[in-house]
Amino acid sequence: MKNTPTFLVLGMVILVSSLAAVSMAYLSLKNAEDLADQALENLGRSLSGAVEYALPTELSLLPESRELLDRVLADELVAFARVTDGKGLILYHSNPDLEGQIAETGTMDSRDASARTTLGTGERVFEYRSTLRADPPLRFQVFLRTVKADRIVKRARVLFITVILMVTLLWVFGVVALWSFIRRRRMEVELQEKQHLAYLGQMSAVLAHELRNALGSIKGYAQYLEEKVSDHPPWTLAVETIVRESRRIEHLVSELLLYSKPYDPVYGPVPLGPLLAEVVRNIEQEGYRVSLDMSDEVVLESDEEKLRSVFDNLVRNAGEAMEGKGIIKVSCKRNREGVRVEVLDEGPGLGPEALKMAFMPFFTTKSRGSGLGLAYSKKLVDGLGGRIRLSNRPDRSGALAAVFLPGRRSRG
Repeated sequence: MKNTPTFLVLGMVILVSSLAAVSMAYLSLKNAEDLADQALENLGRSLSGAVEYALPTELSLLPESRELLDRVLADELVAFARVTDGKGLILYHSNPDLEGQIAETGTMDSRDASARTTLGTGERVFEYRSTLRADPPLRFQVFLRTVKADRIVKRARVLFITVILMVTLLWVFGVVALWSFIRRRRMEVELQEKQHLAYLGQMSAVLAHELRNALGSIKGYAQYLEEKVSDHPPWTLAVETIVRESRRIEHLVSELLLYSKPYDPVYGPVPLGPLLAEVVRNIEQEGYRVSLDMSDEVVLESDEEKLRSVFDNLVRNAGEAMEGKGIIKVSCKRNREGVRVEVLDEGPGLGPEALKMAFMPFFTTKSRGSGLGLAYSKKLVDGLGGRIRLSNRPDRSGALAAVFLPGRRSRG
C-alpha cells in the first residue's frame, strides 16, 4: 500500500504523543502525592516544635500545661496526639482518659519518622513521630487527617484517569479509522480488479469470436488439403502441423470464451467423495499417480459441473508440474468454514512471482499453457462463495492448492 509509510509515521507520532501525555499525567500524580505527604510532614514538624516549646521543664508540672498543649494541637487536621516517655507511658493524650496507660510505640530513637497508616476505626491518617529535647527524652506522635492534603492528589488522579481514557479512545478511534481505510482501499482495489477483468472479458469475447471465425476457415481448408496430399509425404507433415496448431488455437479460444462468459452457478446437492473419485480416475487414466484421502462424507450445496472443472484443473496442473514423477495427494476435510480440499504435488514448487501472479489471466510458467486454467478456477470458486489459495508446501517438496468451500449456499 502506497500510504503505509505515512501511516507508520502517523502511528509513531501518536504513540510518542500518547506516551508523553500518560507520562506527564503520571508524574503529576506522583508529584501531587509527594507534595501532600510533604505538607503533612511539615505540619507534623511544626506541631512537634510547638509541643516541645509548650512542655514544662518539670514533668510534674505537665497537668498545668494541658490547656496550652490542647490549644497547640487544636488544628482540625489533628486526629489525635500523644506524648510518651521512654517506657511507653502516656504522659499526654488528646483523650485524657488514655493518659497513664502504656502505648506500643516501639523502640525510641532520635530520628523523626512519618508514614501513612490506618487507625482501628478504618480512617486513613498520616503519622508523624519525633523525639522531644527533654530530660529525659520524650516521644511525640501526632496523627493527621489527610482529607484536605489529598484533594490535590484526587485532582491529579482524575487528570491521570482522564488522560488514560482519552489516549485509549484515541487509539480505538485510530485503529477503527485505519481498519475502515484499509477495508475501503481493499474494496476499491477489488472493484478496480473486477472492472479490469470485466473489460478484459468483453475484449476477449470479441477477439475470440473473430478468431474462431477465421480459424474455422483455416482449419477446414487444412483438413481438406490433408486429404488431398496424403499421397505426398513432403506436404503431409506441413498440413498436419497446420491442423494440429489450428486445433490448439481452437482450444485456447474455447477457454477464452469460457472465461469471459458470465457465470451463474446452478446449485444442487453435490456428494464430494464420488466427484473427487471420478476426477482422480480420469487423471490416472492419463498416467498420473494419485492418492485420495476422504476422512468425512461430505455433501455440499454447490454447482457440480463447476466443481468438477476446478478440481480437474488443479489435479492436472499438479501432475504436469511433476512431469509424471511422484504422487499427487488429494484430501478433503471438514472445518469451521465448511470443507477444505487440498491438492499437493511433489514438483519443484512455485517461485515468488508465480505465487503472486498465479491467478492472473494469461500468466503461465508452461511453455504451451494458456494461463487461463487457474484464473478460471478462481473465478468459479469465488462465484460459489469459497476461496482458493496457492502456496508451497512447508517442507518445500512441492506446491499446495487449497480450496475452501462453504458447507451451505450463502443467501442474499
